[in-house]
Amino acid sequence: MDFSNLVPARTVRLATVYAAIVASATVVFAVLAEWRVVFGGAGVATVFVLLACYYRRVETARQRSVLLAAAGAINALALVAITDPGVHGDPWLMPLILFNHLVATPVMALALSVVSVGVAITLEGYWNDPTLLVSTLGAALLIITGLLIFGTGLQARLGALSSRIRRDDLTGLLNRRALDEDLDAAVSAGEPFAIVLLDLDRFKPLNDCYGHQAGDRVLQRCGRLFPRHLRDRDQAYRYGGEEFVLLLPECGSAEALQIAERVRRAVEAATLGPEGDTTISAGTAAWRGGDTAAVVIERADSALYAAKQAGRNCCIDADAVPPESAAR
Repeated sequence: MDFSNLVPARTVRLATVYAAIVASATVVFAVLAEWRVVFGGAGVATVFVLLACYYRRVETARQRSVLLAAAGAINALALVAITDPGVHGDPWLMPLILFNHLVATPVMALALSVVSVGVAITLEGYWNDPTLLVSTLGAALLIITGLLIFGTGLQARLGALSSRIRRDDLTGLLNRRALDEDLDAAVSAGEPFAIVLLDLDRFKPLNDCYGHQAGDRVLQRCGRLFPRHLRDRDQAYRYGGEEFVLLLPECGSAEALQIAERVRRAVEAATLGPEGDTTISAGTAAWRGGDTAAVVIERADSALYAAKQAGRNCCIDADAVPPESAAR
């Protein structure tokens, strides 16, 4: 589970300082040849350093893989320490389980914890002592179950929060933030896609004449109308004000223009405004290899401007806009 956005920077600094202190103590104990403490000190120091780095921000798949490998190494280090006859396993296992659930996915954390607990009780000889075996397994099971319930619930809440952050409150469509993220992802993927930039015609006079509440109702009705005329994989976004964007994966210029025209006709046929004559203009643009997200938006915006200049209530593709008109 990812707590990187929930932990204050001060906590990160304290964890780093604590790790430095423990690491320094480890060196002292190493000089004194207290090898059991060396294992413990090195393990604790490494745990805190890794957690500090993790909380700083783990964003890429490679970083997560490195952290997961480190988690495996920490489990191995703890098990090595347990092999020392003077080291008791229980104090290692419970923090180890917590660490696994902090840095790994629930399934991977469960696997690491089960393996580590199984190896530890075998090394400690608990199989021959039913009392120790039951108490250790019971404590481990209780902690693992609690962490799984907590982690699953927290991730569900974070997922709901993330979804809400990406939604426009008024229309229920995805918002500008979501568009920026999804457009960047589409460009990075390098797969064909197109966008449609939509703008409600004469929206300001409607607001001025009937009030902003009437304008809000038109926007809400658009939020319900647009998705009904898109393909399953398409997404609709509120770009800002009375502007909307449609993101169309695996789509070229011709199909994007057809989808835009379908939406335009649906708006024209619907009774969205007080007088029932609401229309939209649309500009379409297909991604060309090498284009940035900003370039695609700019091309669609030029096409939308051309549609407005052509009398509104129409759709124009960016490829049909003369270069001199596009450079407005």
